[in-house]
Amino acid sequence: MKKIFLLLFIVLISSTSVTSFGQTTLDTVNVVKPEKYPGYKTGLNGWTDFLVKNLDRDLPVKEGAPAGRYTVLASFVVDSVGKVSDIMIDHDPGYNTAKEVKRIIALTDKRWTPAYSNGRPISYRHRQSITFVVN
Repeated sequence: MKKIFLLLFIVLISSTSVTSFGQTTLDTVNVVKPEKYPGYKTGLNGWTDFLVKNLDRDLPVKEGAPAGRYTVLASFVVDSVGKVSDIMIDHDPGYNTAKEVKRIIALTDKRWTPAYSNGRPISYRHRQSITFVVN
């Protein structure tokens, strides 16, 4: 019988705050490196507990995935009040894992603390990876 484990990797990769777009080209991009990055309100332990309780860790097995590691890389905007929006999947290994990660992130709406720049809360695109391991 296959066993599945969940590994959590928090990835804080550079983000951009886009100020305006032209019709076909990027006119201006304001890249902001905040002094404080967004975070789950109850910290890393709270985030891990949330995933353990809510993530369908057996999904790759149910979908017929062979033994291996399946890492989903997602990004989403945490706005200045901690609301989650614009969830995007940057890497989808298949077996409906990306759909599950997108569902989980959507459940965390308003459970994030915003990023701060110059002492003020800002919207920030946060990157998060979640790895499913099938043995």
